[in-house]
Amino acid sequence: MKCFWFQASMACLLLVSEVCIGQDAPGCADAEAVQQSIDTERLREIEELAKAWLDFMVKIQSPSGALPRNVTVEPGTGEVVSSAREVRNDDLCQSLGKDFLWGYRIWRDERYLRAAVRLADFFVKAQHPQGGWAGFYSLQPDGSFTTAEPGGLVRFEEYVQSNCVRHLAAVYYLTGDEKYKRAAMKGGEVILYAQDPSGWWPFAAVSGAGGDPREGYMKGPTLNDWALNACVGDCLVLYHMTGDRRYLDAICKAGEWLISAQLEDPTPGWADQYDLQGNPAWARPMEPPAVGLYFGTDGAEVLLMLYDVTGNERYLQPLRKHLAWLQSIPKEKKGWIWYAHRSWSAEENRGRVTDYSREMAERYGAKLPSEQTLAGVAIEAGEPIVAHHYQMVPVDHPEVQRYLKPLNGHYVSRAPGVENWLARELQQRSEGPIMPSFRGSVPARLFFSDRARARPTPAGCTALYDPDGSLARNVSLLEPWRSGQPDVAPSGMRPLRVAEGGTHRVPVDYGSQVMSMVLRQIALANVALRRASAGIIPLYTYSLYECGDISIVDPTCDWYAVDLDRRKEQQ
Repeated sequence: MKCFWFQASMACLLLVSEVCIGQDAPGCADAEAVQQSIDTERLREIEELAKAWLDFMVKIQSPSGALPRNVTVEPGTGEVVSSAREVRNDDLCQSLGKDFLWGYRIWRDERYLRAAVRLADFFVKAQHPQGGWAGFYSLQPDGSFTTAEPGGLVRFEEYVQSNCVRHLAAVYYLTGDEKYKRAAMKGGEVILYAQDPSGWWPFAAVSGAGGDPREGYMKGPTLNDWALNACVGDCLVLYHMTGDRRYLDAICKAGEWLISAQLEDPTPGWADQYDLQGNPAWARPMEPPAVGLYFGTDGAEVLLMLYDVTGNERYLQPLRKHLAWLQSIPKEKKGWIWYAHRSWSAEENRGRVTDYSREMAERYGAKLPSEQTLAGVAIEAGEPIVAHHYQMVPVDHPEVQRYLKPLNGHYVSRAPGVENWLARELQQRSEGPIMPSFRGSVPARLFFSDRARARPTPAGCTALYDPDGSLARNVSLLEPWRSGQPDVAPSGMRPLRVAEGGTHRVPVDYGSQVMSMVLRQIALANVALRRASAGIIPLYTYSLYECGDISIVDPTCDWYAVDLDRRKEQQ
C-alpha cells in the first residue's frame, strides 16, 4: 500500500537535513546525551523480543529453506503444531528475508546469516529453468516443493521477482558465493526480455515451454501492484551487481513509456493497467479501466526518480500537468481512487456477476445483484467512480454502497493524500533534484558535494531514532505474541496470535513486516550508541520511489549514483 503518511513524515526532515548534511547534529555526538535520548534498558528488552522472533523464524524455516506464510502453535508452550504448506512469494512476504539480514548486520549472529543463506538456496532451487520465479509454492513434508502456478508464469506485480533477485544479491554481497549472483542474473534476464521495446512491463511473463496461461490485461502494460516500479528497482540492483548497461537502458525506456502513456485531457493521469493498444483496461472486477490515483500514481514515483538522477525537466512536465488536473477537481469530488478517463454510454458499461463477485460478496457480507447481467450506467469523463462486477458507477449512484462494501473490505476506494503528496514532491524540487538520504530528502547539490558527510553517522542515527513513537506501538503488538496472549493488538493493527479451535495461528508474513520496522529502529539505536558500525544503516531512505526496499541489499551502496542520461552521448 502506498504510504503517503510515511513520505510526509520524511519530507518534514528536509530543512533539518539541509542544515545537518555536512555536520553532526549539535549535542548528539556526546555519549551522555545519546544515553539520555535512548532508554538503553528498554532497548535491551526490545532487542530480546526481536531476537525471540528471529529465533522463531529460524525454527519454522522448512528444510527447503522456504518460510511458511503462517504456522499453528500450542497456546501454552508455543510449540509448532503445523505449518502452512503454501509459500507466498509476494509483497506480503517481502520482510521474511530482510529480518534475517537485519539481525545478522546488527548483532553479527551467524545463525541469522545461515538462515538468510538457506532462504537464498531455496530461491536458487525454485527458479524456473529459463529464469524467474513463481508467486506460490507448495511445500511437502520431506522438504521438497512444487510450483503452485501454471505454465512457468513469472509475475512482476507484488514484487514476486524482486523478493528473489534482491535477497540473492544481498546474500551474494555477504558471502561472495557466485551461485547467488548467477541466479540473480538469470532472473534479471527474464526482466530484460519481458520488457516491451516501448518500455513497459506486463503483469507477468512466461518462462519456458508449456503454453501461455496469461489472459487479458496480464499481457499488457501494468502499474497495478507495483509491477513497473518493482522492475525498475530490480534493474538498479542488477546494474550495481553486474555493471551491465542494459539495466540502466531499461529504466530509461520505462521513463519514456510513462511519458507517452499519460492519458489525455480531461484526466491527464495514468491507468492501473492498459491493453496492448495502450487503452486503460479492466483487471479484476473491481479494478476498472480508468485513471488510478493509487497504483496509477506509482508511475509518478519513477518519473521523480528519473528527474532526481538526471536533472532532466522533461520528467517533471507530465507530473505538473497531472497536479494541475488534481487541483482542478471540485472539492466534493476529490480524493477518490478512480476517475473516468472518458465518457461511457450505458450500453458499453453493462456489468456481469462472476464467481469472483460471489466470493467477494460472501466474504464481506455484500448484497449481490439479482440479475446475472447488470443494467448499464452512463458516466461522464472526469467523474469519480467505483467498480465491481466489471461495471463502473459514479460515487453518487444510488447503488454505490453495494459496490463499496466489498471494495473497501478487500481493496480501497479513497486516495485522499495524492494531491498534497505530489504538490509537496514538486515543491521540494523547485530548485533542482533532491536525494532521499537516510536523514530525509536533501538537495542533490548538497548530497553529492561531500559524499562522506552524507553517509550515516551515530549523531544522525540518534536524531532519527523513533521520532514519532511508532516503535512502542509495534512492540506492543509483538509482546502479546511472545507472552502467548491471543487476539491482542493496538487499534488498527492485526494480532500476531489468533485463537483458532484450541490452537493459535501466527501470521508470519505480517509479523515479519512489523519486525522489520522494529529492527530498523534497533539498528539506528545500536549505531547511535556505537555498538554497531554506521555501515549497517542504508545511505538512502527505505522504500524509495515505490520500488520496494533496495537499500537492504547493500546498505553502503550509492544506488542513485548512476548515469541514466545519455543526452551527452547523442550530442
